[in-house]
Amino acid sequence: MRTSRRRDPGAAAPCAGALWLAACACLWAAAASAQGAGPMIGEVLVLKGEAWLDGHPLRAGDRLQAGATVRTGQPGRLRLRFEDGSVLVLSDATELRLEHWTPSAGGARQARLWLSLGLIGQAVRPQAGGTWQVRTPSAVTAVRGTEFVVEVDASRKTAVHVQTGAVAVDPAGAAAGPTRLLSQPAQGTDCRVDAGCSEVKTWPQARVLALQDRLDF
Repeated sequence: MRTSRRRDPGAAAPCAGALWLAACACLWAAAASAQGAGPMIGEVLVLKGEAWLDGHPLRAGDRLQAGATVRTGQPGRLRLRFEDGSVLVLSDATELRLEHWTPSAGGARQARLWLSLGLIGQAVRPQAGGTWQVRTPSAVTAVRGTEFVVEVDASRKTAVHVQTGAVAVDPAGAAAGPTRLLSQPAQGTDCRVDAGCSEVKTWPQARVLALQDRLDF
């Protein structure tokens, strides 16, 4: 005589419920991540040594978002390419925050970067109506399209050097002073929190080559 087994209707419920909750959790996490993420603005082209994005290890090909902080190790050099075609290189022991970025696809690019320590070299692609600003503890630089270098040392002194194009440099911090315009190749200025920016001078070749060596791969 065969006896029929009645299946407990609730026997599979714990498993099904767990799967459903897991799926909901994944969807919620993805939505939360998307809501908190800034726009994708660039990517890592080349990495030599170590570098981190908001504390997470970086690799070549990783994407960058507005609002992120990039930090290189010692040694650690990084070449970034932005969505407008501009290229930026971070030298060893550098910390840079991508404070604000309005993508060029929506109009003129508006970029604002905060360099707290270290050395960066930039090749900014010219763009009608676009801006590119690098802020530091002791200076604010503004360009539209040029190649230039900005360095911040441990004392918060800022050095700015132009290779091509023109860079306007304003003092930041407690000091006030005139805007310094770097409009000729190899010109530079040094800015201090308590003393403003020095007069524009053509830097000696040895100083320029030393900077370039720290940005080369």
